[in-house]
Amino acid sequence: PNYLVIGTYQRPYDVQFSTPVKVFGTRFFPDGIIQILGVYPSEFINAYENGIDVLGGSIEAFCDSLRSIPFVNERVALANNFLSKQL
Repeated sequence: PNYLVIGTYQRPYDVQFSTPVKVFGTRFFPDGIIQILGVYPSEFINAYENGIDVLGGSIEAFCDSLRSIPFVNERVALANNFLSKQL
């Protein structure tokens, strides 16, 4: 999927893409996953889910906005705003 929610994996993995990609990630404490995503962290142990299935269509608009922002501090501000709205 284009938008992933990745859980905790119990062993390391190398992830390789066929073309270069830019990645922006957010790490949560387990209780934050429940409050922000509305699901228990146990659902994401050794698993990933399509972000649209978890967060709905709003994740697409958020990611499109992230791609258009050149500066990391502005991306962080946008992510903080998006995640605050999820609460």
